Amino acid sequence: MKKIALLLILLSNVGTIPQLAVAATRKVTPSAEVLQDSATVVHKKKRVIKRQFRATRSQRMQMQLRQAAKHNKEAQREERLQQRIKKDTSR
Repeated sequence: MKKIALLLILLSNVGTIPQLAVAATRKVTPSAEVLQDSATVVHKKKRVIKRQFRATRSQRMQMQLRQAAKHNKEAQREERLQQRIKKDTSR
């Protein structure tokens, strides 16, 4: 009787073991979900896992807007420096 009960418990948990393993290896960051690739690289006795970042559409748009604002800021800074140089040389 105990053997049958033990066997039933083991069989009921067989499907959940891989899911638990996947859940344990997957990490979720606030910005994007990190998905692990099957490809692993062993280098200097360290296990390095290649990761794929999958961002949602809105996150990609926000990233693009941030990059555009950053570039605009840099361009304006350069322009101001050029104007200062012109003013200094004209005096």
